[in-house]
Amino acid sequence: MIPEIFKTGIKCLCIDASSMIYHLRIGLLGSLAAEVELISTPQVLEEVGWPHLPVRAVQLENNDITNDDSLLLLAQIHRVPLLSEDRKLLMKADKLGLEYFNTLMMLNYLFMKGRVEDEDYPKILESLSEYAHYSTQVLEYGSTVYEEIKK
Repeated sequence: MIPEIFKTGIKCLCIDASSMIYHLRIGLLGSLAAEVELISTPQVLEEVGWPHLPVRAVQLENNDITNDDSLLLLAQIHRVPLLSEDRKLLMKADKLGLEYFNTLMMLNYLFMKGRVEDEDYPKILESLSEYAHYSTQVLEYGSTVYEEIKK
């Protein structure tokens, strides 16, 4: 159940605005950026509206596309997974054959890497649940991955 890339280590992620905001709200953006290089487009960073984010802005040649399409293109060009909370965007990533994750899975990844302690995990998950409205299936999968990591 643990994604293979969790075991080998995620080097870089293409992150969308919602995931940046969720990670900021639960206090894990810095931890994630310390573990993984985060990239996004300048337009998406502007959408977040938070100065000095630990995310590298990567300008694309084609600026006449939506923010969502720019993230998909950026992930394809750099051959990195997409980090998003947007179900439609994740479905597009899946159709393109891109690996993708949400903040819940990054919480699990940070737990696996020792950046989140076992005793802190439930509190962070509860905080995340105030913002994220994951389906029962997504929550169950996240819980299964968490339990597998704990073994």
